[in-house]
Amino acid sequence: MMRRGAEWLAARLKASASRPVVYSRGERSVTVQATAGPKPLRVSGDPGTRVRWDNGDYTIAAADIDFGDGPEVPLKGDTVSETLGGVAYVFRVSALPGEECWRWADGYGILRRIHTKQVSEG
Repeated sequence: MMRRGAEWLAARLKASASRPVVYSRGERSVTVQATAGPKPLRVSGDPGTRVRWDNGDYTIAAADIDFGDGPEVPLKGDTVSETLGGVAYVFRVSALPGEECWRWADGYGILRRIHTKQVSEG
């Protein structure tokens, strides 16, 4: 029963809070629906100090990262690309300190939370 609830929630998240992104590994790519976490944030601090945070997470159904040979596990160096407001962004899958580059977003292996770092804009 809990698994069915997690599947239902994943489907609702995908249907109402996600957007299309391109997940790539080398020359292979697939368009998937992803829910985005925090994105680039520019903050002015003390005079002359500027902080830029370029990390973000994407939550993607585990079964959706499939280049044609079955679902794939995210690897460091893969990329996630999307266009927001007419601007193209590319994020590289990367590990957070002391963590892997992804973790389960639920207890049933339905959704993966993938950690990324922005590598290009424009």
